[in-house]
Amino acid sequence: MIGTVEIAAYFKKTEPTIRAWASEFAEYLSPMANPGRGKGRSFTPDDLTVLSLVAEMKDRNHTFEDIHTALKSGQRGDPPNLSETDLRILKATEGEKRAVFEIQALQQHIVELRERLNRTELELQEARKASLENIRLQAQIEYVQDNLNTEQSAASQLRDELKAAQEEIKRLSREIGEAHGQAYIKGYKDGLKEQGDKDSDS
Repeated sequence: MIGTVEIAAYFKKTEPTIRAWASEFAEYLSPMANPGRGKGRSFTPDDLTVLSLVAEMKDRNHTFEDIHTALKSGQRGDPPNLSETDLRILKATEGEKRAVFEIQALQQHIVELRERLNRTELELQEARKASLENIRLQAQIEYVQDNLNTEQSAASQLRDELKAAQEEIKRLSREIGEAHGQAYIKGYKDGLKEQGDKDSDS
């Protein structure tokens, strides 16, 4: 019996591809090729002739329908002429290839993470600068607000003083008007008196 990993290594396909083929063409395979959930698949030599035909036809871009037609007509592929030892070597070689691919993927991931880290650090620096600028601007706003409050208080005091001065001017104007009026009346009376004295002398 040969497992999924060995079959995948021989046909140079992924294990999910082999499992998909085993499910699609289950009617042509042994029961152990599809043992059910949680159980490992194993393939007989006859199963290999089926999968060989599937692999050959898929490589020639045939559809599953074409492959079903061929299998129903009795066609089979040439099974791999390899011993179990050969398949174990293939499995190990395939495992090494996957390990190399995984290492390369991890190295690429590390490069991407470093780039993201650099971008994040630059963004953090910009954020810190923006934060400091915001603090400086906030301090300026508070300073201007304090000055504005002071100016508003001073302006309110000046308005009060102006209003008081205006009231004082009105009061003085009234007093001056009254003084002028009294002086005018007195002068008028004095003039009449003088005129009367002149009339008496004549």
